[in-house]
Amino acid sequence: AAELGEHFQWKQGKELDEYLQKNKGPIADELSDVLYHVLYIARNLDINIVSAFEEKMKKNAIKYPSKK
Repeated sequence: AAELGEHFQWKQGKELDEYLQKNKGPIADELSDVLYHVLYIARNLDINIVSAFEEKMKKNAIKYPSKK
């Protein structure tokens, strides 16, 4: 996760947009590594990651209501 975060650290605006366009491959690799570990941990702890995600989104909606 830290290696993924390094792609975004200290960049913003146009610089970040340009960096992301030029570095999709390496960013995809890091996302894949993070996803692998998340799924591995969820499996070993018998956590239904889809249900966990849905529940977390419900909590976020209450904690951070949309300003419509």
